[in-house]
Amino acid sequence: MVLITVISLVALIAGCLGRSGPAPVQLAHRQPLTRTSRTSRTSRTSRASRAPKVSAPRPPRIVTSGASSGRWLVYTSDPLRAGPAQVLCGTDKVSLVAPSQVAVSESAAACHAQLLLTAQNGARASITVTIPALAKAKAKVRAVSVAKLYCFANPAGRAIYITIDDGWTPSTEVLDLMHQTYLPITAFLIADAAKEYLSYWKSFVAAGGLIGDHTVSHPYLTKLTLAKATTQWSQARTDLGRWLGQTPAMGRPPYGAFDHTVQVAAARAGLTSLAGWSATMSGNRIQTWNGKPLVPGEIVILHWVPGLGHQLTVLLAAIRALHLNPKPLTVASFAGIAPQQHSLNGD
Repeated sequence: MVLITVISLVALIAGCLGRSGPAPVQLAHRQPLTRTSRTSRTSRTSRASRAPKVSAPRPPRIVTSGASSGRWLVYTSDPLRAGPAQVLCGTDKVSLVAPSQVAVSESAAACHAQLLLTAQNGARASITVTIPALAKAKAKVRAVSVAKLYCFANPAGRAIYITIDDGWTPSTEVLDLMHQTYLPITAFLIADAAKEYLSYWKSFVAAGGLIGDHTVSHPYLTKLTLAKATTQWSQARTDLGRWLGQTPAMGRPPYGAFDHTVQVAAARAGLTSLAGWSATMSGNRIQTWNGKPLVPGEIVILHWVPGLGHQLTVLLAAIRALHLNPKPLTVASFAGIAPQQHSLNGD
């Protein structure tokens, strides 16, 4: 009897062990799987956090446009690369005439079209543009025998215009500001000075800078004959266009000295307009024509001299404080503006 009881107890224990035995085995299988899954997720999260963030290239945009010498010129915010051939309005050919300047050939009728732009960084943009009837505008320009001079430009959008003269002391600080803020600047260059620093002026144009004609050697044009004054304008215009890919449509007479002969000479040289100024920088002081704060439409003149970068920083601070917006100065900027009748004082 005792033996039967012992055997039954052993069987009972064995039966219990048999039922509970698989549980540890299942836990042993589940536990490694859980740890592997957590490790995998942690690894993926770590790899994702280490992955570099890549920002898309900024597409180019149009900063201004206007008619010049029978073409419609479009100025862009970023240097461009040559793209596939384009024809707008059925007949108007598109050409890249400078890193940030596109020309559209003359058209007998105005139209709307999509202009395709490809930046040097590879970014692309399709921008709707309006091309005016340039054939008529060209005929009007030919009928004008003088290039009129303007000291103010279009004030729309609280615009103000920054111009810098001569070119003997290029400034890397100015280039940095142009790259950082897309600051539009028109440089009225003496051809003799530009020739000395061509690599800098090519970089200036690539950064969106505009080029104006400031003659070959900076003489008093009012003291020259019509033929010699014409040569000063035309030779500089030709050289600057050949060197920098931008043939100036605007000029600025040295010292602000002009008369009817100077204006006729400019027109004969192919210039459409002459640019004066209404405000100057003397050291770090801004001087306007009437002694009052800057207002929309003012044209400010600075010079390529040592310390220009600091002067420009001071000027930009004043412009921001007055809620003014720097805009590119082009021939189109003078539409609806009364021309200047008397010579200016300056250089």
